[in-house]
Amino acid sequence: STQSVLLKNAVIGVDVGSGSARAGVFSSEDGSLLGPVAKSPIQSWEYGDGFAEQSSEDIWQSVCTVVKEAVMSAGSPEIRGLGIDATCSLVAVGKEYFDKRSVSLENNSDDRDVVLWMDHRASVEAAHINRVGQADVLSTVGGAVSLEMEMPKLLWLRKHKGDEWFDSCKFFDLTDYLTWRASGSEKRSLCTLVCKWCFEASKSQMRWRGDFLKAIGIFDNDMENNAQRAFGSEFGAPGSLAAGLSSTAAAEFDLKPGIPVAIGAIDAHAGGIGCVGADAGDGLNYIDRLALVAGTSACHMVTSAEPCFTPGVWGPYYNAMVPGTYLNEAGQSSAGQLLDALAKRGVLCKENVSTETSFARAERLRSRLTQLAVSKGLADPALLTANIHVDPDFRGNRSPWADPQRRGSLIGLGLPLGDDSEEDHTAVIWLAACQALAYQTRGIIENLRVAKHNDSWIRQIVVSGGLANDPLYLSAHADVTGLEVTRARDGEAVLLGAAVLAASAAQIYPDVPAAMRAMTHLLSAQESVFPDPRLKTYHDAKFTIFNELQSKVGIWRKSMNDALQI
Repeated sequence: STQSVLLKNAVIGVDVGSGSARAGVFSSEDGSLLGPVAKSPIQSWEYGDGFAEQSSEDIWQSVCTVVKEAVMSAGSPEIRGLGIDATCSLVAVGKEYFDKRSVSLENNSDDRDVVLWMDHRASVEAAHINRVGQADVLSTVGGAVSLEMEMPKLLWLRKHKGDEWFDSCKFFDLTDYLTWRASGSEKRSLCTLVCKWCFEASKSQMRWRGDFLKAIGIFDNDMENNAQRAFGSEFGAPGSLAAGLSSTAAAEFDLKPGIPVAIGAIDAHAGGIGCVGADAGDGLNYIDRLALVAGTSACHMVTSAEPCFTPGVWGPYYNAMVPGTYLNEAGQSSAGQLLDALAKRGVLCKENVSTETSFARAERLRSRLTQLAVSKGLADPALLTANIHVDPDFRGNRSPWADPQRRGSLIGLGLPLGDDSEEDHTAVIWLAACQALAYQTRGIIENLRVAKHNDSWIRQIVVSGGLANDPLYLSAHADVTGLEVTRARDGEAVLLGAAVLAASAAQIYPDVPAAMRAMTHLLSAQESVFPDPRLKTYHDAKFTIFNELQSKVGIWRKSMNDALQI
């Protein structure tokens, strides 16, 4: 039967996010999900000024739990491959297997051995790297490293944990750590290394840059060898084979040893793999599409055959997402997180904040905006924000300013009178913030096109993540960018991306692009969101104001910093 064929060609995708691990069993035939997605929480510790930590053992146990649950609920599938994606968090490990190392200042328990991706402890170290690092290395991260990348965090650990501690450790991106736990292979993913570790990769060579490591002061001597010892000496593209499932991990997963384990990817990049390469019958492929993975934060990813250096945009990263291509990556530190925080401001939201889901809250606000537009005789709710302008960088800026110290702003606020008026006010501010995220996306696309000298590059936006379920977010992006906006058909692009890597590593397909074409799908054209031409002039005007506001923020902050020097 068809179902038995699907079960005989099953692959597992594992996705480790900020707050939970998830696993799903997929058919490698068509990418269909064969059972419910299993989910298990992950503990975090946040303290001080931007410190955020986790436990690798807690994460691993959650992974074991969800893999077993997903396989059990899928109906006795024959598992042919396993792929893992995770956040770009940093794991410290002793030289011996399972030998943990605490990364915490608050608690020296070795359980807290993961610096979470969103940790902002390394601002001084990031500034140091941007001051002394070679320009050609920094050009691959838009001109400046982010304090969320690994090199600033590694420098912080050397400085605050000491040389003896640092030199007794080896370090992994979380994806690579979990692949190591599953397979015993220490091969690092080029996705993690080139995107987060300042590792040099191109069509001609792949290496740790000794001159860069010396300039930033990460080691005293023998730069390349020390980097290979501490950060990895074997590398592979996502979807290539790490090794077979180890007997230890197989026992923990209740699976057979030897199942091919893929070299993995960062979670956002797995989301791109899970949607941009679909054969939608429209003649477009992964070169033409921008993947927008929009959840708590947002990540914008686009691939090209040749490198494209763009100020304020990370990359070009070779072999980071689709093997054989260059990836450019931009992002927003706060997207869904910002919208949800603003949505909770109103009176009704305050009353229901403990019981109402983010989705229900957004749905109620959208309904309120529709009613408000009708009552004011406006052709579209988008027009409600004519005099409300939002800078969305409440948690700093990734693109194009690469400035974690930036903060957001709201312009055009009034004094609401009465509960109803306050609720309307909240809804309009929420809408303006949603539009602001779209203006930032438009700016990223325009910068990429200018750098590429190609005004027609990027012809479609494919959205995945939690915000893909918000019709207002989708329509704002279509109207503001002038592009068709679509979604992954099955709503699990990130997990599916990990499963695609598994199918490639198992050689069910010859490479990742072939697996993407077979296993990933987009909604039909009839379900896409297209720009409303009536709103073009309106959004062009607001986009101009948005850019003026963004450019002024840095000037204002410098003026006040100068004024503080008393």
